Amino acid sequence: METSSIRLIKEIFGFLIKDFGYAISPSPKSCRDSEVRYISSDKRIGIKIEDDVRSDIVVIYIYRLIDGEFVDNNYSANGGPAIYCVDFAYMLGESNRMKPGYAYGDSSPYQHPTLGNRNYLTEFALRLREHGTDLLEGDLTKFFEAAKIVEKLAREHLRR
Repeated sequence: METSSIRLIKEIFGFLIKDFGYAISPSPKSCRDSEVRYISSDKRIGIKIEDDVRSDIVVIYIYRLIDGEFVDNNYSANGGPAIYCVDFAYMLGESNRMKPGYAYGDSSPYQHPTLGNRNYLTEFALRLREHGTDLLEGDLTKFFEAAKIVEKLAREHLRR
């Protein structure tokens, strides 16, 4: 059964289908009930949008697909990290990253009693569209730059 959160994500991020030719990809049964996955027409790029209403956080993950499949990062200590997925926030400058919705205060449009989640998701969609157009069109340059950051963080974590 499709949750209201999933319907809202599909509505707000519908531009991925209309303007960029993405398709909705079935999510595994083990996924969260507030997750929608999109896949590019050439099956090179995947986008996973998670809306965690309880924590007041939205995360947009960008995947470099392997044979058209979503593959999670592998943080093996032996071969080092293999990065296939990065949080879109790593592709944004610090000033363009979103905070959890509650961090904007009670008077924020993100805290509106009926429209808060819609407003919050819409802001994420606007930032993806504004700062991710090259990526959405197939240019993985920003992905690989962000992957270097994630790989560095993973290596530091593995050394502990």
